[in-house]
Order: sequence, then C-alpha cells, then structure tokens
Amino acid sequence: MLRGKERVSRITGTPQGGVISPLLANLFLHVVFDEWMFKHHPEKPFERYADDIIVHCKTEKQAKYMLVKIKERMQACKLQLHPHKTKNCQHER
Repeated sequence: MLRGKERVSRITGTPQGGVISPLLANLFLHVVFDEWMFKHHPEKPFERYADDIIVHCKTEKQAKYMLVKIKERMQACKLQLHPHKTKNCQHER
C-alpha cells in the first residue's frame, strides 16, 4: 500500500475497492450470517445482498429480539453493525 510516496506493508485485510474484497466479504457472511440463520432461526426469511441484510419478522418484539441476536453474532465474529443503517423498520399494512 502506498501512503504518499512511502510504501507501507499491510498486515491484514484487502485493499478497499479491490476485486477480491466483495468476494471475500460474501463468502465470510455466508458462513457468519446465512448458515447461522439457517441453523438457529430457520423460521425467519431473510435477504442478503453483499453486506445489506433484511430479516422479516412478524412483530416488533420479534424484530428487536433478532436485532440483539444478530448484533451478538456479528460481535462474536469480530464484525459490527453500522449504527446509522441498522434499524427496525415497520411498514403499515
């Protein structure tokens, strides 16, 4: 990695915008999130596009519970949810 004209060795991660980054993120989230959901919450349908995830819940209480569980799972895997993008959405019917 170049910082100005100085070359700095990278210890972890891949360059942002690199071709491999989205692929690695998708593979990692497949294990960290998708497989975890199938195993622990098979009754909850969800969609995931890259790192954007929507989990469908029937009640607000269920949504709040799932948000806590997902936060715990992400933290256990050294990930965190984006505080401004993460929310409970409630659509009127």
